Amino acid sequence: MRILIFTLEFPPMLGGAGTYAHELAEGFHELGHSVVVLTSTRATITGQNENYNYPVIRRPWSRYFWFLEWPLFLRNYLKREFFDFVVFANQGAIIIGSKLAKIDAAYVCTLHGSERYTFLAKKYDLKTSLLVKRRRIVNFLHGAKKVICVSQDLLNDVEKLVDEDVELVRIPLGIANRFQKPLKLMVKDSVNLVCTARFVKGKGQDKILYAMKELLPLMSTTKLNLTFIGNGVNEGHIRQISSDLGLEKLVVFKGLQSREKIAIIYEDMDIFIMLSSFKETFGLVYLEAMFAGMPVIGTNLGAVSDLIKDDVNGYLIDLDKQSPTNIAEVIVKAIRNRERLGRGSLKLSSAYTNTAMAESHLNIL
Repeated sequence: MRILIFTLEFPPMLGGAGTYAHELAEGFHELGHSVVVLTSTRATITGQNENYNYPVIRRPWSRYFWFLEWPLFLRNYLKREFFDFVVFANQGAIIIGSKLAKIDAAYVCTLHGSERYTFLAKKYDLKTSLLVKRRRIVNFLHGAKKVICVSQDLLNDVEKLVDEDVELVRIPLGIANRFQKPLKLMVKDSVNLVCTARFVKGKGQDKILYAMKELLPLMSTTKLNLTFIGNGVNEGHIRQISSDLGLEKLVVFKGLQSREKIAIIYEDMDIFIMLSSFKETFGLVYLEAMFAGMPVIGTNLGAVSDLIKDDVNGYLIDLDKQSPTNIAEVIVKAIRNRERLGRGSLKLSSAYTNTAMAESHLNIL
């Protein structure tokens, strides 16, 4: 089968939609299908050789006239090239697809969460309303074989925003086993915590630091280390909190890293924690940590509970119970049950492979 994945987000851009497109393409390839990715995301270095198992066509868009250029380009491309199946892999791709008069191939549309506040919202700002026609997009969703939601929480929300006859299905994101490693025995006198997230208000790095301060007397015979991976506007503020609490020697800031480098860093990590106040649509960072055999600690909000099963592979903390003392106590539980919870993470993550995700897409046809 010949398959096109059309996405406006793709590596090296980091994020759930871009990762979904890449992993889905890898999954289709593993299953023996011919797959092409069409994207507007630029490569890191112009002209570099890209190490993908499938062709990636990059066509950066014009900042001001994309809504005219891209529909025309896509229409002509689909006339020249035959595909059995097309995946419109993020909201930008869906908006552009909705501007086409006709698509001969079977197609699906994938929602990642932000659509609840943009083209599926009943009201949106003037700029969006000029570029996006909600009825046209809803009609485009009607024509899809299925509209894919990456979590049950998202599907429940979308059901309230679209017509009853739009066919919705939950297909969770799956990834390759690059993060997977044999479960290691934790060194008893040393614990390495890690948090991977953007440094923006609400991602919870500050909560983890205050909990670390509470944790030190509880684990006085254990060497504690905390690694932050990511960047963002709030990084300076988090560094200042770390300094004010006297934790500079225990906290490492790794900055923005590729997923391949994160997998290497995770080889030395013991516990993953990310306490977002946002309603996470899926929680890719938790899944990657699970593949690495780590217990995972997260907020009981949004789709996180799809991945974290309390006392099976980690712990969920209610948003209103995230005091430094409570968080520290949960971390202690995770440390004491590290090996059992790590085995739980490896077992649960085995259902979230990119080939399983690709097969679920093909089962729609």
